[in-house]
Amino acid sequence: MARKKITAAAEAASEIQPTEVTADPSEKQDDAAEAKSQAGEEKLNVYIGADLPGVKSGTVFSGGIPEKLNRPYINELVVPLSELTTALKKKSITESHIAYCYRKSAEYARELGK
Repeated sequence: MARKKITAAAEAASEIQPTEVTADPSEKQDDAAEAKSQAGEEKLNVYIGADLPGVKSGTVFSGGIPEKLNRPYINELVVPLSELTTALKKKSITESHIAYCYRKSAEYARELGK
């Protein structure tokens, strides 16, 4: 019984025609990404600052950002989704620029809360 299955699988494999690979797979990925960007697909951005009234940390935006976040230092905490991991790592380093911006967002949140 097992011999019949192996023979059938070998026959099926022999019928498969080899195909020629003409392009590097990474080129196809680059082409796909370029096609998406040309199609007008909106970029996703994530706010990684302190919670503000009406805007929580981790909020995802497509297109523009709310006026409340369009302030010095605060707007630097709206990062592209593709850079989220890097930005969060930098935010955890006390002397980094992103950490400074986060502290400014916390001050701004206190001002708005008054």
